[in-house]
Amino acid sequence: MQDSLLELALESLSRAGELRLKVNGTSMIPAVFPGSYALIRRAAFGEVTAGRIVLVRTETGVRLHRFVRRVSGSGMLVTRGDNHSFDDPPVSPDQVVGVLVSIEERPPLSLRMWTRCRIRMASWRRYFPQVPA
Repeated sequence: MQDSLLELALESLSRAGELRLKVNGTSMIPAVFPGSYALIRRAAFGEVTAGRIVLVRTETGVRLHRFVRRVSGSGMLVTRGDNHSFDDPPVSPDQVVGVLVSIEERPPLSLRMWTRCRIRMASWRRYFPQVPA
């Protein structure tokens, strides 16, 4: 996401309390698929519990990963993508911007293509009626 769009999205989340964003990447499969839309609700660091999927601000943008644990003594938070075998670098409390509330999944490409084929085949039936057996 471009920096200006990211800033606008985060400002929107801050003011409205919710943000709907399109997910890119495969790090959260099978919980969240690329192309899905995520509804994020503003949340403070103290409200986040282990196992929740959180949106955190990073040096390169934002990351939507699962909260794994707090680092004892430092108050930092560790996240990990469900499709990863390694933890992300710890983030500070002020980098937590929200939690995932719901996911609006896009149907898989094969399902969309099959639906289009069925519609097209239905329209062809008027030109090519079925031959009786």
